[in-house]
Amino acid sequence: MKKISDIMRKLRAPGGCPWDGKQTYETLRDCLIEEVHEVFEAVENGQAKDIEEEIGDVFCCLYLIIAIAEEKGHFNEQSVSERASSKMIHRHPHVFGDKKAANEQEAWDHYIDAKKKEKKKKQDIELNKHFPALLQAYEIQKKVAKTGFDWQATEGVLDKIEEEIKELKVAIRRGENRKIEEEYGDVLFAMANLGKHLEMSPESALKRANLKFLRRFHHMKALVEKDAKKITDMDLDELEVYWSRVKATEKA
Repeated sequence: MKKISDIMRKLRAPGGCPWDGKQTYETLRDCLIEEVHEVFEAVENGQAKDIEEEIGDVFCCLYLIIAIAEEKGHFNEQSVSERASSKMIHRHPHVFGDKKAANEQEAWDHYIDAKKKEKKKKQDIELNKHFPALLQAYEIQKKVAKTGFDWQATEGVLDKIEEEIKELKVAIRRGENRKIEEEYGDVLFAMANLGKHLEMSPESALKRANLKFLRRFHHMKALVEKDAKKITDMDLDELEVYWSRVKATEKA
């Protein structure tokens, strides 16, 4: 990583890149999120070379942040490495200590126990304002569930979702915009809880759904253009025929 580190320092130095030289912790926050999302997409596509490239972009962003930190005297590459290493060793007593883990669940329990011991005092459940809203909902409900305030079975969550959808329908019929937004949010919140019960990240599931939809839409558009038609000149029923063809092709 020394090569990347040296490059980032040079970009920040006098005579380097004007853009990189202007960056701060705050401006690089969104950049880092974007790069991580691109890693996710590369993993989803399953192309090792793309994954390698996107991980490299994440490293560049991280080392640019470290370069800024070094200038400010906040921390450096060595201190980051030592702190992360110490944390990982402490949170894996079944590997670096005398604990035993016969399976994945026991290993996870040791990890969580060690993490709790790192906290000097118990903190209230807080909202991570930098998380996407759907991920916030998921994380909140994971933490709340540990207090016992949660359904014991998935069926209870599904019933709750149906209840929230009914309330949303009522709000829509009445045309109450503020109430519609509130009820729509409740539906999404309940759906995030379903993801927790299914042990599936709603953020990851939605990203996959986004990619699937775009893939199918572009395929449908290509079929329409192949028939010398314009998608904007067609009604929904006509487009549904093409959409069905795309889905049938994927299933086949």
